This record gives sequence, C-alpha cells and structure tokens, in this order.
Amino acid sequence: MRITLPLICASIWMSSMGMQALHAQQTEKEPFAGGIEGFNLFEDISGQLPSLDSLVQIAISYSPSVQTAVHQSVTETERLILQKKFWTNHIQAFANVAAGNQGVFIAGVNESTVNTLSTGYRYGLSLNLPLYEFVSRPNRIKLAKSEIKTFESKAEEIKLTVEQGVIQNYFDLLVAQKVMIDQHTYFEQAKNSEQLSALRLRDNQVSFTEYTRIAEIKAIASEKYYKSYGEFMVAFHNLESFLGIKLYDLKK
Repeated sequence: MRITLPLICASIWMSSMGMQALHAQQTEKEPFAGGIEGFNLFEDISGQLPSLDSLVQIAISYSPSVQTAVHQSVTETERLILQKKFWTNHIQAFANVAAGNQGVFIAGVNESTVNTLSTGYRYGLSLNLPLYEFVSRPNRIKLAKSEIKTFESKAEEIKLTVEQGVIQNYFDLLVAQKVMIDQHTYFEQAKNSEQLSALRLRDNQVSFTEYTRIAEIKAIASEKYYKSYGEFMVAFHNLESFLGIKLYDLKK
C-alpha cells in the first residue's frame, strides 16, 4: 500500500487536471467569430468586393491629391484664356457731351471762321498698346500652356501612384486573409488534439507530459491565429483608408 498510494494519487490528480482542461476547451469561445460588419472572414474576400479595376477607379475619384491636380489644371486653362485677352486692357472707350457753340476754324490766306456745330456729343475707342505687349505675349502664352501640361502630367502621375497603392493594399488583404484562414485551421486542429488528449489523460492513456506538450502546441497555434487576425484587420482598414470609403458600402 505504501508503494501504490502515491501512484493512485498522481493518477487522480492527472485525471482531475484533464477534466479541468476539457471543461475549459468546451466553454472557450471562438475568437473573433463575429468578423467584420457584413463580411464573412472565411470566404474569399475578393468575391465580396468589387473588382480590382473598380477599386482603382473609386480610389482615383476619391483621392484629394488627384482632385487638387485636376483643379489646378483647370485653373491654369482659365489663366491661359485670360492671358490671350490681356491685350484688351489697353483699349479705352470714351464719350462726352458738349453744349454751346463749337466752332471749326479754318486758317488760310484769308482768315475766316465757320460755325459748323452749336451742340452735340462725341464717342469712340482709344487703343494704346505698349511694346511689352507685343514682345512678351508669345512667351506668356507658351508659359501658361506649359503650366497646364505640368498639372495634367501631375494628375496622371498621382493617378498612377494611387493605382499602385490600391493594388498593393488589395493583395496584402488577400494574402492576410489566406494566412488567417490557414492559422485558424491549425488552431482548430490543435484545439481538437488538446481536447482528445485531455480525455485520454483522464483515462490514463497518455502521460501528463504528453498532454502538456499538446497543450503548448495549441497555445502557440492560438497565438499565431490571433496575430494573423490582427494583420488581416490592419490590411482591411489600410485598403479602406486608401480608398477613402468604407468597404461595407462597396460590398457585393
């Protein structure tokens, strides 16, 4: 009896530990089972979103940088139109009304005075173009056209950058989801193995050392799953932020 009593106590203790572990597994909730609003975490998210080309166009239409470059191009176009009309600043209109006697004096050998008007009004246009207007106008127009092309090129450059950003974030999201799904599968397998090991521990079919090893594997799988979920969430919100619109509003 002195020899077998410690073995019986150890067996009871190991069985109790196995039952506690099993109860913990049975009451454990699936981490992050709720997912993201409107999306199924374990279905291919590319099938839940518009096509990549559509996402690129959406990002371009919402991009403040693109809109700024487009507006600047429009501004420079209007400036060019004004530049072409700048010479009209030197045209002046005039008009006046006169009352009383107005005489036209004709001087000759025989001086004489002829009264031709007594009252009336006069009007007309006066044009006084400085030399600077003629010399600099071609260069000013050429400069304005160059500014338009600069902002148009800038807009196209920004569009290309936005497109590259959408592509990068989109595939980061797809990869992050696939990794998360794989880690979830490993986590489920490790969890099932630990539950089975707990039952076998209760029946003295495995050692406590073996059970501990399996429990550690499950803990590592759980940690990797949580980490992969976090990386998926970061990728999800990065794409959402880059697009400038909630992905829920784009969901198919």
